[in-house]
Amino acid sequence: MNQSNWKNFISTGLVDNSAIPDFVSNSWQLCRRKQVDPFQIKPGKILTANELRERKKMNKDLIDNVTRDISQLSTALNLDQPVFILTDSYGNIIWRSGNYQALSEANDIYFSEGSAWDEMNAGTNAIALAMSEKQAITVSRYEHYVVASQSWSCVAAPILDENNEVVGVLDVSTYNNESALNCQLFIGLIAQKISNDIIKDRIRAQQELLQSAVNNLDNRILCDMNGRMVCIPEQVQHKYDLRIGDFITDALEKHRLTCTKTPISTQQSQVGYAYLIEKSEAFHEDFYYSGAHSENKQYNQFLKRVVQVADSNLPIHIHGESGSGKEIIAETIHYNSGYRNGPLVAVNCSAVSENLLESELFGYAPGAFTGAKSTGNKGKIELANHGTLFLDEVDSMTHKMQAALLRVIEHKVVTPIGSDKPRLVDFRLVTATNQDLKEAVQKEKFRADLFYRLYVCPLEIPPLRDRIEDIVPLISRFCMRRNWYINWQDKIFKVAKDFEWKGNIREFNNFLERVYVFYRHNEPTTAELQRTLVVGTLKENSPLTTDTWDDDGHRDFNNSKATIGRAQRPAGYPKYNGDYSGNHRNAPNSDYRNDPVSNHGVTVGRETEVLKDHDEMRSVADIASLDPSTVEREHIIRALEQHKYHMTNTAEALGISRSTLYRKLKKYELDHK
Repeated sequence: MNQSNWKNFISTGLVDNSAIPDFVSNSWQLCRRKQVDPFQIKPGKILTANELRERKKMNKDLIDNVTRDISQLSTALNLDQPVFILTDSYGNIIWRSGNYQALSEANDIYFSEGSAWDEMNAGTNAIALAMSEKQAITVSRYEHYVVASQSWSCVAAPILDENNEVVGVLDVSTYNNESALNCQLFIGLIAQKISNDIIKDRIRAQQELLQSAVNNLDNRILCDMNGRMVCIPEQVQHKYDLRIGDFITDALEKHRLTCTKTPISTQQSQVGYAYLIEKSEAFHEDFYYSGAHSENKQYNQFLKRVVQVADSNLPIHIHGESGSGKEIIAETIHYNSGYRNGPLVAVNCSAVSENLLESELFGYAPGAFTGAKSTGNKGKIELANHGTLFLDEVDSMTHKMQAALLRVIEHKVVTPIGSDKPRLVDFRLVTATNQDLKEAVQKEKFRADLFYRLYVCPLEIPPLRDRIEDIVPLISRFCMRRNWYINWQDKIFKVAKDFEWKGNIREFNNFLERVYVFYRHNEPTTAELQRTLVVGTLKENSPLTTDTWDDDGHRDFNNSKATIGRAQRPAGYPKYNGDYSGNHRNAPNSDYRNDPVSNHGVTVGRETEVLKDHDEMRSVADIASLDPSTVEREHIIRALEQHKYHMTNTAEALGISRSTLYRKLKKYELDHK
């Protein structure tokens, strides 16, 4: 195929089906619909070094099989400047080898380890089509959708498992020549041989896992290496309606279970995992609640009260400290109320100015003001009709907005800006603050008449420091969601239990995120955990005691103080006047490759390659020198990538609202696609 066919398609969208294969034509059209940039110089996504390391670890057997068999291909065929590529099941390149000059050319287009080579990130290419077609595919020169790939000719074959699912793709590409196209049959045979070897290994592992199931006497759920359940105790199966073959993570998430996870190994290798569901005194198995199980009597009583008031139609006001989970409680109220089948519409009243908040809440008629949509716009109040309207930080409203909201509540009608036609609305109102609303009324910052409308059923969220026993299930839930097996969770609890946690669950999750980033592959000392904790705290956020710890995890009574006081900053530790709610004085604007946390890899929108592996863990001095805003920026990047840039899921994982997430994306100059 010549270049004119490609140029004609890019300019007109028309395809000459007689000149190109159907699978290439279909892929071009898909890329055009999805707005893939044909002139991009790098794929849309590149893994960070930590993510790449994890993918390699997960696919170690696959990589070993390929490196053993690929030598046959390089010696049996006469290939001119070849590059050999292996991807995982998502099209991420996890291994690469080949001719030195060709590898150098491949680097120019980021055809390297860590790059995502699926259609949405790299356009039409052999790897992507082998994944979708599940057969050996050739794509040469101008059949590629993206210009950067048009100097290459490629042949790729999928590696399939026993369920005919793609576990990887083997690719051979040659630069400025088409010699790769001659080895389609050969590479297909090698891919098939690797598939057979993988299936044999998995059958052996399943046999050994089933042998473990025979000896399973302690009510554990046994899973294979992919997380599929292969053995479920009868009482557990009946209680939670679990099925063999389903993924354990889906079951745990659905039923909001916490568990202990341990690997199952034979003399040869690891063959699976065992999950032991932890008993809980939590009562909330019969109603919706997306938070972690609580072992605290006070918090469970609070949840009972939440469910009681949710069953009414009365307005509810939630008061809780920053990071205590007000959005989760609002969600709990909605999904346990008579309005559960309607929408839950949340608005952060402090996130926008008065004028914007007015149009956000009430909507506007066509042509209501300069820049208004010609079709008008429904406001949040109208969108919440027959559902729940959640107004967070309602105390930040101006008196004018308070008066307007009061009229809506009293008359159950809303009039869009620029319209004279009121519209009837019926919704459940839930409000929240982290300030004392009564005190705001006394200081005349909040209208008393609106207060009495909102403060009908007040709820007070217990802070984390009053339910220390919940730290254990919070740690367990975090590790489960990260698929992170560690045998030193008790060490984290030992450090965390004596801390005040004024930022509550959000602050605690931030601490766990730092521990995960810094100590994912090695166990820290107690002193290192303490330093990792303190780096993200405010000055007044202090441990309940000022005991210090030595590196063996024992209290250092020579340096400890018996009185309750502020957190002691270690010698040489940087002072910090910010917090994790976004109030940093200096957000980093430097190039990503200079970021002390992020310099292991690349994120979208940064012109850097995946760097070679550094030391597995930074020193304590490195941790001490980090700007907390830098740590937070890395957390956001990782959460965005993990949740595929889904804003709601990312915000939930970070423990913040969507509006707060958008503010932080703007602050750190991050692209949210």
